[in-house]
Amino acid sequence: MCTDDVQPHDAVAVASSQSETDFSDKEVLSRIALGEMIYQFLSQAIEIKSDRLIDNLKRKSIISLADIQQIRKQKKSEDKANNLLQILRNKSSIEFESFLTTLAESGHQSVAGVVRRTIRTDELQGQNPLQYGNVLQFYLEN
Repeated sequence: MCTDDVQPHDAVAVASSQSETDFSDKEVLSRIALGEMIYQFLSQAIEIKSDRLIDNLKRKSIISLADIQQIRKQKKSEDKANNLLQILRNKSSIEFESFLTTLAESGHQSVAGVVRRTIRTDELQGQNPLQYGNVLQFYLEN
């Protein structure tokens, strides 16, 4: 199943339908955990001290002007990174891959490389692993 056409708010439906057709419940939980692990890794590894990364993401239309304003409101670099990652949870796999490319071009080559290798290893290539965090967040809130 290709998840590029699925809206982020349908992440629970995607996980459920994949669970019924392609994956066992254990595999779905594993993907949710991996998505959360990637989110936590990125939140610790990305430093947004300058506007280089944010400006490059805007230039490539990965984030909007409203997103930039929301990110820049944050005082601490880790808060900016968390805000960016929350925004990226709602992006397609193509936009997530563009984010990784932009991240590498902005001086975080090793961080982007680790995420790419992790995605490839777990056969999540072609997906936005951060979207699985939406499923976890849904379950925690309900």
